[in-house]
Amino acid sequence: MAITTEDVVKAITFTTRMSPSVSESGDIVIDDARLPIESISADALKTVIATVSSYDELGELSVVTKTSYEVLVQGDRHLIVARGNEFSLDDSQAGLTYRLGYGSNSYVVFLALKAHRAKRRAPATPLYSLAAHAHERQ
Repeated sequence: MAITTEDVVKAITFTTRMSPSVSESGDIVIDDARLPIESISADALKTVIATVSSYDELGELSVVTKTSYEVLVQGDRHLIVARGNEFSLDDSQAGLTYRLGYGSNSYVVFLALKAHRAKRRAPATPLYSLAAHAHERQ
């Protein structure tokens, strides 16, 4: 199924209860004083849509590409993870990097699209994910 800018706007609107708009240049603008969210440029949006479109689902909330795997981490307690303060581990022998932190932009859009299609809002808690990314072999 092809994903459009309109699909992303509807998913953001549904999951955040905000009303983003699309500028003439194609940027998604969220202007809401309650939650400072940066605009999403048209180029960044194209990249996010391409990434989400390339996902293969391994389970309801886990996705994989040729070089990465990302899954939602949920628990009874909140994890203390701040942007720029993620936990990561490099496994040079396997050529992998594991990261625990906020979900990637593409993964968050993937979750928002799933929630919108299912008409089921996500809990109002931070979305953490565990991601594994393959290193480029030389």
